[in-house]
Amino acid sequence: MNPKISVIVPIYGVEKYLCQCVDSILSQTLQDIEIILVNDGSKDKCPKICDEYAKNDSRISVIHKENSGYGHSVNVGIDRANSDYIGIIDSDDWIETNMFEVLYQKAIETDADFVKSDFFYYRGQGLKQKADIISFDIANSTIKPIKNLSAMNIGPSIWTGLYKKEFLIKNNIRLLETPGASYQDTGFHFKTLLASEKTYFIDNALYNYRTDNAGSSVKDTKKIFCVCDEWQSIFKWAEEQGIFNSVSGLLCSLRFKIYKWNFNRLSGKTQRQFLMRFSEDFKELYNQGLIKKDCFKRRKYKQLLSIMFHPISFMFFYKLEHFPNRLLRRIKK
Repeated sequence: MNPKISVIVPIYGVEKYLCQCVDSILSQTLQDIEIILVNDGSKDKCPKICDEYAKNDSRISVIHKENSGYGHSVNVGIDRANSDYIGIIDSDDWIETNMFEVLYQKAIETDADFVKSDFFYYRGQGLKQKADIISFDIANSTIKPIKNLSAMNIGPSIWTGLYKKEFLIKNNIRLLETPGASYQDTGFHFKTLLASEKTYFIDNALYNYRTDNAGSSVKDTKKIFCVCDEWQSIFKWAEEQGIFNSVSGLLCSLRFKIYKWNFNRLSGKTQRQFLMRFSEDFKELYNQGLIKKDCFKRRKYKQLLSIMFHPISFMFFYKLEHFPNRLLRRIKK
């Protein structure tokens, strides 16, 4: 008889955090699970740690493979999964003891395509802060995400969810297999929201997202164009699913939001480089007639026009606007 849940853990270079992650899964109140540790060619002690866990618990299986990136690792885990429901846990994070029991019970009760919870930001030194990504209008209720802007505006956080494997396969929802890339959860996240007929959001925080890992790929400014690749894959998937025409305006507004977030996290030369790509990508969408003014708030639309047609001026005023904050940070140092 198959386990109730398959938990996929993609692993690379996290020997410092891996035991805390795996122990939190093994300690779940829902014990009828399988745990698939996918070692993505890690060169530290992670392979040995994985094998030791597998020796001591029959629920654990280990996949050792050459380094090919986060997306490929998760996809390999999905293919291997024997359960009807799939969870994905990042190997430098950990989960609350009752996470999968809560998600599974709600998934069975509602027959949702996937169930998602809120999460905690872990700042280090025991400091945790609830993310509050689940707004009151969608909390603890079953909805169709594409018909609710609050749901569509939730940032990528695929690790807080429990997904029907059948739903993922039916809608061809996979992670983009870009070797060495970051933000590969972006495409998966938005595809699940677009495809789902029924989703349940839980406002309790059940996942601990680590922000104190200096080696995290999300902090690598060299990967400045990864979000662009993700959005190209989302647009292509929507076309293949036959839904692009009906959601193109929404997709453009969401793409703008993620591009703007990526722009804000960068600085110096990389920020300027990304801004030029930002401008080029959206001018192409504009020329194709895909930019719908009514899908943007007035201020956001003015920003978009400036980025598309006057990126140098936008950069100048952006720096001017943020100069006091940068000066204050230097003074504090």
